[in-house]
Amino acid sequence: MTLFLTSCVSLNSKVLLESLSLEYWAMTHSSVANEKVKDLSSAAKSIKHKRIENAVEEILVALGLDLSNDSLRETPTRVAKMYLNEIFGGLNEDISSVLKSFENSYGYKGMVIEKNIPFQSHCEHHLLPILGLAAIAYIPEDRVLGLSKLNRILHHFARRPQVQERLTMQVADMLSETL
Repeated sequence: MTLFLTSCVSLNSKVLLESLSLEYWAMTHSSVANEKVKDLSSAAKSIKHKRIENAVEEILVALGLDLSNDSLRETPTRVAKMYLNEIFGGLNEDISSVLKSFENSYGYKGMVIEKNIPFQSHCEHHLLPILGLAAIAYIPEDRVLGLSKLNRILHHFARRPQVQERLTMQVADMLSETL
């Protein structure tokens, strides 16, 4: 398979570490442990949420903002939720299970390309938005992947602090693994 990828872009707590280790073990060894994993994964997420919430509160206070103000009171909670679930949600997901490739039963050897895929990420240096368009293409051999999956791969890796070069490599690597 040949890949072509271009992009244009204008708590280290013991509980958390134990939960992540148990989560990995359960995913690879036992379906019985899945409920414990969900509980621990939820606990790990809760710890992250609280740490982010506290940090945002500290920043707002350092800026001299009054957190007793109605419009600011819930801001640390909203920001923590946004960071964990939306902006940096790609840090906590595994998309490999939803990326299913198919046998290239037609023997297609031409380039498969999806152009002008809009994406949004955040620069890891200043956490400022990166808005861009990407083009992802490959020449299939034995396996093919639906065009929507190319978008999904890009958006997954864009939902984390990024630099263009790493984003490009991560998309290419995931595409190679899937095909």
